[in-house]
Amino acid sequence: MEDGYKRTKQMLEKDLYFTAIFAYNDMLAFGAMQAIKEKGLRIPEDIGVVGYDDIPFCSLMNPALTTIILKKQELGTESVKLLLSRINGNRKKPKKIMLDVDIIVRKT
Repeated sequence: MEDGYKRTKQMLEKDLYFTAIFAYNDMLAFGAMQAIKEKGLRIPEDIGVVGYDDIPFCSLMNPALTTIILKKQELGTESVKLLLSRINGNRKKPKKIMLDVDIIVRKT
């Protein structure tokens, strides 16, 4: 949370123009939201914020945080398949796998 706060505050102090932040995780997004509010800006009217992970506090924030959620079971399944393939001698080029995510649209 602290890093999201510091980085966002730095960008705001430099008067960089941006209209949205996509944070690496929800905790960083919470910190960014705090810095934005301290600057007197409105979320989402002035700067939109999106997090990643959908931790339980997202819906309790003010405003409630929009977030991306990865289906961790699907990620685990694909990871095990790749690992077993490697163990069984499949040494082909690295494989790119795309997994579906869901966006939980809230207020930010």
